[in-house]
Amino acid sequence: MRSGNLAVVVPVDQTKDADSLKTHVWGVVTDLLTKYLGKYYGSFFPVQKAWDSEIKNAYGVVLGIEDPLNFLNLLAGAQQKQQNAMAFHMGFLFKEIEKADTGEHVIPIFINSENEQVLFHLAWKLLAEGGIVLPDYGIYYTQQKKAFISDAEEQHIISHVADYAICIVRLVELEANHA
Repeated sequence: MRSGNLAVVVPVDQTKDADSLKTHVWGVVTDLLTKYLGKYYGSFFPVQKAWDSEIKNAYGVVLGIEDPLNFLNLLAGAQQKQQNAMAFHMGFLFKEIEKADTGEHVIPIFINSENEQVLFHLAWKLLAEGGIVLPDYGIYYTQQKKAFISDAEEQHIISHVADYAICIVRLVELEANHA
């Protein structure tokens, strides 16, 4: 059974104590992931180590205000995982797309809808843009309600780590007979 880590970035209120914030973040993550449990993955649980970084609490939460370096290391690891997943899914699609040379600036493309692999990779991207949480996204941003954000939004998080927490969970895929 395959599984993978997902980083969930959650905005936090710095006026609360660290333990309350971690509990709050775990609640947000649990609410988010429970919606898709049994549909896109079979189970999830917090982890204490991801992308060569330690997480020293039972909820798998790192507060940016409490440990900014660890927060940024986990964020970078999750972003790299997301880039790898994007390269895999989009790379497959781009190999399969047929382009029509019209001489225009807009080039129509044709996707073979009979190829199940093509449809799978296309669905992955569409679900990501629609805010659905899938196991191999690497990262999900609760404030934006999606897996992919703009460079400006990413820079804001990096520049304001104290305003965010990151929770690392392991998502376990559905067993074959339940998929």
